[in-house]
Amino acid sequence: MINTTSEQRTLLSFLRDASRYTTEKTKQSRANWKYCSFEEALLDIGQEMKPLVRPRHIKRGRPNFCYANCQQLVLYSDTLKYVEGYAVAADDCCPIPHAWVIDTDGRAYDPTWKDIESYYIGIVFSTSLVDNIWRNRAKQNAEHEVSIFQGHYLDDQFLLRDGFPANS
Repeated sequence: MINTTSEQRTLLSFLRDASRYTTEKTKQSRANWKYCSFEEALLDIGQEMKPLVRPRHIKRGRPNFCYANCQQLVLYSDTLKYVEGYAVAADDCCPIPHAWVIDTDGRAYDPTWKDIESYYIGIVFSTSLVDNIWRNRAKQNAEHEVSIFQGHYLDDQFLLRDGFPANS
């Protein structure tokens, strides 16, 4: 039997409940969509991650600005990729939407939170996809340094409707 932590159980339970709820509410209007919610996508293709101590070359970002911190990092790096999903801190019981980065070896780093005693499930986005979303939102005069998940209505919800690109 796999040994799971309370953070893992909390987050997986939250994702299953949120996915079930959203599917029930949207299944008719999203009948031909790949996913009814990002929680459903996370359960399907999300990766479980445990962050490591942030190396010096990954600067600490502004508190409470995880999306902007991570998006800016990947847009100016050749070695980092943007990840967005949910996280549960070891001293908390509430999963929250969050962003972090991974390096080319798949090691996760969080430039926003100090505490790395957390559990994460996220979807890795290619830098080109993050850049395209940024540019499209900027053209709409929409806030672009925000969550890709939570701002998906700005992007015609293509990630839920069509699914995530193979290279994302």
